[in-house]
Amino acid sequence: MTDQQVQEVTNGMFNLALDKLSDSEKKTLNDLRDLHKQHDEIEKQYREEWNELKTKYQKLKDPIYRKRYSVLTKKDESTVPSDGTTQASQDDSQAPDSDKTQDKEETDVHIGTAGLPKFWLTALKNHRLLADMIETHDEPVLAYLEDIQSEWFDDKEQSSFRLIFKFSENPYFEPSTIVKSYILEQPDDGKDEVLSSTDCTELVWKPGKDVTKKTVTRKQKNKRTKATRKITEQVDVPSFFNFFKKHVIPSEQDLEKMEEEAVEELEVIVEADYQAGCIIREKIIPRAVLWYTGEEVDSDDEEDSDDEFDDDDLDDDDHGDDDEDDDEEDDADMPKSKGKGKGKHGHHGAPKGKEGKGGAGDQQECKTQ
Repeated sequence: MTDQQVQEVTNGMFNLALDKLSDSEKKTLNDLRDLHKQHDEIEKQYREEWNELKTKYQKLKDPIYRKRYSVLTKKDESTVPSDGTTQASQDDSQAPDSDKTQDKEETDVHIGTAGLPKFWLTALKNHRLLADMIETHDEPVLAYLEDIQSEWFDDKEQSSFRLIFKFSENPYFEPSTIVKSYILEQPDDGKDEVLSSTDCTELVWKPGKDVTKKTVTRKQKNKRTKATRKITEQVDVPSFFNFFKKHVIPSEQDLEKMEEEAVEELEVIVEADYQAGCIIREKIIPRAVLWYTGEEVDSDDEEDSDDEFDDDDLDDDDHGDDDEDDDEEDDADMPKSKGKGKGKHGHHGAPKGKEGKGGAGDQQECKTQ
């Protein structure tokens, strides 16, 4: 049953109940509806003014973020044009060969954030969900990350947003600036906005440097001749850089035609993607130095820490073996980075249309108010 069909059934049931009200009760209900409309108008005004206030203070923070970029990269932000290259790099082609060699050696030592090498990599890894996304083979690439920025598509609406990842010139991929966008839409039913699609700069990996794939060789046997041959092919592997992929959420009608397993798999991918984007925008970017030092702790980690220690854990040492067994069970129950979210229509990050059946795991929601 589609959302539209569910809504039609709900409306029908409401109309049947409404018919049973007396004239006096109907008048009371209409009066309440009028009051609710007034409430909605005030709520709308509140959201608009709240967004204006956030925009005002965001503009006050922007110079701080630019200064942070300058401090970390040892670049003068005023010399960085829109394409992310410094004046020094533009003038490099005119420098003597000996100077170029020396500059290259210094660059090799201070890639990414020269002030604190691997600053953003460390900050990202100190958040549990993001750490689960980062593989060992991703780390040398992420060491080139210079800055992460975020911006709204519309300062007034503050729903759709983009993340900008600035890398220094590196031997892995081009271009050096990656933009990941999350596009949200307002459903016709007036419910919360839903993610309709994501977009991202296409990465062009340099030969042999794509960390999202690996080359495997396998034997293939001819059924008729029994002869064997070796086949070499590339297969996908887990990588943080899979985050830089675009997703188009199928329409409600297309979701209805999909197998339930395919819908659930799509929900997991999209929700994990959106959750990671929200964490980077809301937590990592504004408090990056505290994530780098480890002073900032994810709220989920704090809750898990509280749950680990209760009165039963303070028993005498006679129960030591039992405690060890419990610890093993606790580790097995730790949430995974791509655990299934609520996956229901209207929740941020869930495919619009078909309700997910992935359980009731918590889902990160971007704060847009």
